[in-house]
Amino acid sequence: MDGKRKLHSLSWEKLCLPKKAGGLGIVSLKHRNQALLAKWWGRCYSERGSFWNNFLASRYGKKILYDLKKFSYTKNRVPIFKAFTELARCSNVYQLINRQSFSWRLDSGETILFWEGNWHPQGILSIAYHVLYETCSSKLITVKSFCEAWQDPQLRHSLWMTDLNLIPVEIREEFGRLMRSLSMTNGKDILIWSPSKSKLTTKQFSSLLTSSRN
Repeated sequence: MDGKRKLHSLSWEKLCLPKKAGGLGIVSLKHRNQALLAKWWGRCYSERGSFWNNFLASRYGKKILYDLKKFSYTKNRVPIFKAFTELARCSNVYQLINRQSFSWRLDSGETILFWEGNWHPQGILSIAYHVLYETCSSKLITVKSFCEAWQDPQLRHSLWMTDLNLIPVEIREEFGRLMRSLSMTNGKDILIWSPSKSKLTTKQFSSLLTSSRN
């Protein structure tokens, strides 16, 4: 032996691991890019009134407002839309941005979709009350608009395409209790990313992706 110190090579994946996991904590460019794209995923849900969001909704359909996974196999997508909808094909990424990963804190109800938003303790109401959802005349109505129509005897009937008396009484009674329990303010509805209990950040998203490889 010549007495020289030898260098030990490490894989890039090892270097990108957190220090507590034996890595150097270097941010993976792949994970950082996926995190930046994931923020666009959240913005599609939270910025429904923006010009770019309305443009995408007019071009690809209004399901973009609540479930982007439905567009992961759509052809002829504009590049940025294709980039962040492709995240649905990566299982470790999609588990962090699926519909249940985002929830709303209800305040004014102006932004949240009544049926398709994840804002109530019972979960997504189009699933919890599928029978009522199917007969509702406006599938993408906001919480505020639905509540205003519900409270007005002359407008309530316009919410439905059929007579509610045809719906089982136990479902109607349970739904009535839900409506009576709602309380709104004049504040701003806030979209919450479940893993952080706050907004989605690229730093934490990248960190979770790195940790998921261990």
